[in-house]
Amino acid sequence: MLTSSAKRSKKHHRSLKNYGFTNLNYSYWSITDRGYETPCWIWRSQSKRRDGYCRIQVNGKSVYVHIAMFNIHKGEVPLGHELDHLCNQRDCINPEHLEAVTASENVTRRWQRQKANV
Repeated sequence: MLTSSAKRSKKHHRSLKNYGFTNLNYSYWSITDRGYETPCWIWRSQSKRRDGYCRIQVNGKSVYVHIAMFNIHKGEVPLGHELDHLCNQRDCINPEHLEAVTASENVTRRWQRQKANV
């Protein structure tokens, strides 16, 4: 039986190809240097939520833009995993700044980044 986290991961990380989605309108993002190793690709649309993540509509389904970019450029997020923004910018959609990790690893990394920035 799947845990609630695994169920959530399965629900939110399905392949966007199931929705007939294969690309993004690249006029909605800009390349911005935010201090990471390579420039971030910042989503500029009004679809940004209060938590900093951006969403788009794909065939009537609301999906996170960073997950869409990962799907297009690197494939599906493995079941039981979520995406970590290595650059620590939630509005970044650069697939090279995204890594599929377990939820516990993502929390540990976030805690370590917050501790390092204090």
